[in-house]
Amino acid sequence: MRHAVIKYALATALALVASTAGWATIIPVEEAVEAVALEVSLNENLTGTVGGRSCQSCDLKEFPVTGATQAYENNVRVDLRKLIDRHGKPATIIYNIRSGEATRILWIR
Repeated sequence: MRHAVIKYALATALALVASTAGWATIIPVEEAVEAVALEVSLNENLTGTVGGRSCQSCDLKEFPVTGATQAYENNVRVDLRKLIDRHGKPATIIYNIRSGEATRILWIR
């Protein structure tokens, strides 16, 4: 009987420990801006800034474009130079919350 009680107590303790993972705090790393009209400024080395407004009267949010920034058209990665063609057109800018840098720019044709 004592052996069964110890096993039950151990199983209960393990179940409680396993369930604490559900209490973990989710810390967001990235955020997105759905721009109605993209503003792009790129140098020859493909660095610069990208910005956009969520609505025509909303404030412009700008983000640095670095060598790590990626561009996706129709969910397919494309050369960052294609970003210049998106100036004034809708796109989604995904940026790192801590650094403020644009990590990905997405659009659908």
